[in-house]
Amino acid sequence: MPLGPRFVTRNLFNVAHTLNLSLPLRTRIGLERPGTLQKIALVAPDLSFVYVTVPKAANSTIKRALFALYDKPPAESHPDALHASPGPYRTISQLSRSEINLAFRDPRTYRFTFVRNPYARILSAYWDKIVDDNRRGYGNRYARKLEISTNATFEQFIFSVADQPDRSSDWYWLSQTHCTMLNLIDYSLVGRVESLADDLAQVLSSIGHSSRSREPVAHLNRRAKQPSGDIYTKRIADIVFRRYQDDFANFKYDRESWRTI
Repeated sequence: MPLGPRFVTRNLFNVAHTLNLSLPLRTRIGLERPGTLQKIALVAPDLSFVYVTVPKAANSTIKRALFALYDKPPAESHPDALHASPGPYRTISQLSRSEINLAFRDPRTYRFTFVRNPYARILSAYWDKIVDDNRRGYGNRYARKLEISTNATFEQFIFSVADQPDRSSDWYWLSQTHCTMLNLIDYSLVGRVESLADDLAQVLSSIGHSSRSREPVAHLNRRAKQPSGDIYTKRIADIVFRRYQDDFANFKYDRESWRTI
């Protein structure tokens, strides 16, 4: 008796899942979050804490605060430098297999990340990577990736983003569920941009830098929120919700929150 397509598909998935579980953690991380391993996380030199990055979720601000812990000069905290180099930190690509297991598995390591309301995050990606890049005359490679005009409206941008599954998305609109690798990492704290000052203060205190926390935290509130104006409609919000429904579920964001971001 021939096997039905559902049986075959289900068993292929189970085999792939089993094989994935048997892979080294470095490989599993690379499969879960495509892109260069250098940008996925900042690992403390002594492996005592790990920050897993989420683009467009106060990533630059958090990195700036972490760089300040090692007295990095202000010039080296320029946004371009922040993302081009790990500075005083280590990256996944620089760790041995045992160090990766220690950083991402050992209960003594403090692991944290930050997430953002999906409606606000994707809007921030649009302003930064489509509108502002176009104004700066960068050639807008992000618009080319999405096959949209450099003058695309937010709705056109959202339609194109919605057509891209996570496996082929740019990391600026990759789901936060995949960015954080929730199925691989047991976090000490998943902070929120909406409570950035308090949550980052908690992080700094937990990693032993509470006395250094005031300056970076004071800098944050001015950048934590970007006004939406009248750019959202229910139609656009519904598309964003469907595209990022895992994020809404995993991080407990309200489906109707687009009305007030």
